[in-house]
Amino acid sequence: MCSSFSKKRAVVAQFGGPTAVINRSLVGAVNELKKHDFIILGPRFGINGVLKNDFFRLDLFSDSKLDGIRKSPGSYLGTSKFNVNDQSAFVILESLKKLGINYFFVIGGDSTGIIGKQIKLAAKQINYELVVFHIPKTIDNDVLVTDHTPGFGSAARLIAKASYGIDQENRSSGGIYGMVIMGRDSGFLAYSSTLLRDSASGPDLIYGPEINFNLEYFLKDIEDVYSRKGRAFFVVSEGIRSYLYENNKPVYENNKPKVELIVDKAAAALKREIEIDENLGQSSLSAGSDVLVYYLNQILKENFGKVRIRINNLGYLARSFPEVSEIDAREAEAVGKKAVQLALSGYEEGSVAIIREGQSHSYAVRLEYVSLDEIIKGIKQVPRDWIGYYGKDIGSQFLIYAGPLVGSIEGFENLDHLLPKNFNFDNFIKE
Repeated sequence: MCSSFSKKRAVVAQFGGPTAVINRSLVGAVNELKKHDFIILGPRFGINGVLKNDFFRLDLFSDSKLDGIRKSPGSYLGTSKFNVNDQSAFVILESLKKLGINYFFVIGGDSTGIIGKQIKLAAKQINYELVVFHIPKTIDNDVLVTDHTPGFGSAARLIAKASYGIDQENRSSGGIYGMVIMGRDSGFLAYSSTLLRDSASGPDLIYGPEINFNLEYFLKDIEDVYSRKGRAFFVVSEGIRSYLYENNKPVYENNKPKVELIVDKAAAALKREIEIDENLGQSSLSAGSDVLVYYLNQILKENFGKVRIRINNLGYLARSFPEVSEIDAREAEAVGKKAVQLALSGYEEGSVAIIREGQSHSYAVRLEYVSLDEIIKGIKQVPRDWIGYYGKDIGSQFLIYAGPLVGSIEGFENLDHLLPKNFNFDNFIKE
């Protein structure tokens, strides 16, 4: 690529919610770019840093400093939810042009992929040569094509442990215990609450965004469990929703069932406002989860009288908790490295997909190119046939899928879906 600058220049930016391993993807990309003698700019707080010319010179960071960043949770650069649209994309592009940037790497989820695509399209319109590559990241695990996303395994590990602890609390004290977990459109995290349970433990009921949440049925489910066990433990995704019906038929909009988010219903009932995500133009559920907790707590108290009721919002704790799955850590760094390799091999835009080649104790993956168009055309959800017929539990397929991603956990070696303690990490990522 021609440029008036003497050295090749790249920007590597972080977007959306942080994770326990997002910095490993950052360092994976930086180290690979350093091999090719790039000037590497890391914008502080994403697009805001690009527009304000506020960057770290990542190529000047020492190996020891990069190693420290690699091991730290949260987004070292700071993240951004800047509203990128047809107009702002050209403003962003002008800032990149002034800096002589021809490679733009964006670490984030599906909405970050959309941002990358908008900037790439703007570059094409003005004939500016810009390679845009997406590096997948999200604890929600809702990016299409890839088997799973870096960040999910570590968050799922925390949720599995927290759920086990809550179940022990519930056994000790009795009553009804609930937990609200992140996941706007996919229930992968909520269903991860089952990864350490056995036949006698909870959670007893799990509800994700994939199914229709009926409040009346929910109360009956709680009553059924409580009447049998003298306690009940339930988990809900922040994105649980009810389908809208007219004349006993679901209402469709743009070929999709029309739904009402329970958090929006809770806000209306409690006369509370929920923050709107500027970039997505919809409710920011993570900010509204406390409203959902209060709403469910109130309804349960109204229906179960003096029964002990406790509901926790796990929320942001799942994103940057400093306990990392080794599988997750290694894959996060590898996708950062792979994105650079693909970008330098001739692709103008794209992302990295993790393709699974083995299950359970034979877990293995390979990394492949995928176009931005493929990952931004929808949201991945937990397959409906993995979820119980009545939509309140998860089957063994999910344990086989998610188990290896959280790694081995001391004290739970008897659970076959988890990795064994002696798993060989040296070659599970195949070339």
